[in-house]
Amino acid sequence: TWFHKGESEFVKIDGYRLVTSYERIVKGCRGACIYSDSAINSITEEKHITMLIVVGTLECAGAVSVKDILIIISLYASQKYGTFEDFSARLEEMLVYVIDKYVNFKVILAGDFNLDLFEER
Repeated sequence: TWFHKGESEFVKIDGYRLVTSYERIVKGCRGACIYSDSAINSITEEKHITMLIVVGTLECAGAVSVKDILIIISLYASQKYGTFEDFSARLEEMLVYVIDKYVNFKVILAGDFNLDLFEER
């Protein structure tokens, strides 16, 4: 997302509702958000995911549907401020948290990774 702090709540997408968002306060306007079909009420914000944010390395927003046994995580990784190693470490930490807390849940990771996955490391 390219919102400044507090702007995401004003962005209306017809037929969808904003479930959650993380808007970076420093280093410009970046972040992550999750919208859901307005008719789907079972998806709620997963607030603890944001505790794992490291600005410029891994920024995210999380939503969960207990009814559907599903967690959705929207990620943003900056290639300008973070390294692949830092991103990988934070992502692993986040996934360990998710897998421990949401046993047997399906996990959807989506977002702007800004990584060349074919680059040898």
